[in-house]
Amino acid sequence: MEMKELDRKYRNNTLSREELGLLRGQVNHMSDGQMEQLLLDAWEKQDADGSLVDAARLEAMEKRIRKRLFPATRTGLVYKRILQIAAAVLLPVFIVATFYLYHENTVLSQKEVVICTAKGERTTVNLPDATRVTLNGESRLAYLLSAYNAEMRNVTFEGEGYFEVVKNSTAPFRISANEMQVSVLGTVFNFRTRVSESEAVLSLEEGSVELLSTKSNRRVILKPNQYAVLDRESGDIQVKESKHVTDASAWQRKELVFREAAFSEVLDALSDVYNINIVLDGDANAFHEDSFTGVVSSTDLNEALEVIGRSYHLKAILKDGKIHLAD
Repeated sequence: MEMKELDRKYRNNTLSREELGLLRGQVNHMSDGQMEQLLLDAWEKQDADGSLVDAARLEAMEKRIRKRLFPATRTGLVYKRILQIAAAVLLPVFIVATFYLYHENTVLSQKEVVICTAKGERTTVNLPDATRVTLNGESRLAYLLSAYNAEMRNVTFEGEGYFEVVKNSTAPFRISANEMQVSVLGTVFNFRTRVSESEAVLSLEEGSVELLSTKSNRRVILKPNQYAVLDRESGDIQVKESKHVTDASAWQRKELVFREAAFSEVLDALSDVYNINIVLDGDANAFHEDSFTGVVSSTDLNEALEVIGRSYHLKAILKDGKIHLAD
């Protein structure tokens, strides 16, 4: 007799003594999966007539089925066997995965992270400790993950950047640049150091900074509203006071700030920022050495030329790829 028929009779309590023995034998030889499928089919079809069995007898049958299907010793053995198989399969996987992760982390820590900007480009970088660096055009910031940690925060730098260093008294923030080294614990400053320029300038807004010239071995400590000028050729450092120390970082506010600057310097700065030649024509040459104080846009050439034009009553004309300023 098929198992499904025996099961149906069992549920309706119509099994004979011989059929009950047959059912027991088949149940004992069924796998857990086969038994699960049998119970699921019976549940979905709901073909048993429960009216012939009272609650007490249903409970008794349930206990007998549970005892047959899930004996304590059998369940324990099954689980133990499953754990043994799982351990045998997964242990080599865990060993390989651990080795792989260790290898990848070691390689990663030895890699150099480099951030570069092209001319006219600006970008902001968040370092692993949340220190924030805004890079001006043609700048380069780099660091090794292994050298940027809880004991030391080392970076190399070239160009111009605005540094907002997270304070950490146990891990100095150190910048290695062209023939100089900057050390801070937590501070805000603008740093300009380009190989093409004869001087490097560090302007301090908050905190304190130690600047070392590796060429002359001279060391200075800056306070807020001070800036240091390092002569690349001699390695000498001069520290100066300034009420307008934030002028140095005006570029990140998209501004160019001039204070009693020669008009020729203003035009040179605009030419460099907008990558176009700006020249004086005719009588406008008389303004060449005049001084100019003001703020102009570093992102809108028309706005910048309008400020210049109103200040000197000049008109701007684009001709032959150049901007001509004339009366």
